[in-house]
Amino acid sequence: MNEEKIKQTLLECGIGKIFIDAKLSDFSIQMQSEITDSFFLYGPVGCGKTHFLSAIIREYIIYSKEKPLLPMKYIIHDGKRKKPVFITISEFLFKLRNAYGDNSIHENTIVNNLINCPVLCLDDLGNTKVTDWSIQMLDMIFNGRYNNHKELRTYITSNLNLNEIENTFGQRIASRINGMCDIVNFDGIDRRLVKK
Repeated sequence: MNEEKIKQTLLECGIGKIFIDAKLSDFSIQMQSEITDSFFLYGPVGCGKTHFLSAIIREYIIYSKEKPLLPMKYIIHDGKRKKPVFITISEFLFKLRNAYGDNSIHENTIVNNLINCPVLCLDDLGNTKVTDWSIQMLDMIFNGRYNNHKELRTYITSNLNLNEIENTFGQRIASRINGMCDIVNFDGIDRRLVKK
């Protein structure tokens, strides 16, 4: 697959233009070794969490039979190659709210697409206003993916650690994240503030 097609596919997966050049080689071998079946990646603002997720999606797209990053069960679903889904929590909640007044798409479709996609990247958990409704919607996603986590990959980023997630969203969501994900501390300086 040529670079133009890779970039187009990254955009279709939900990756922002600023991250379409992200590669795993941008990170240390130690950080690359943190790629597991699923993980919850937390760390300070600007340290590269979204960049890292974008690099993982790039690897998924250019999957090589000789050196696979992901086992085949994550690549082929129902006989077809499936694209990963990358979405920020705020974007998910925005789309869900807009679906209530839009007859062309039902909110169940949005939720079920995220619950059932083979590879899901949820970016910036904890970066939105917390309401009973948002907790309920997120609980549906995390519970649905937890129930099938042996068949699915889930990557989550946050500026909050798991204890802070529990304090913000409740024990149920934090427990499901802990049950399906490895917990990875991604520490570092704010890359956006470093002068180039």
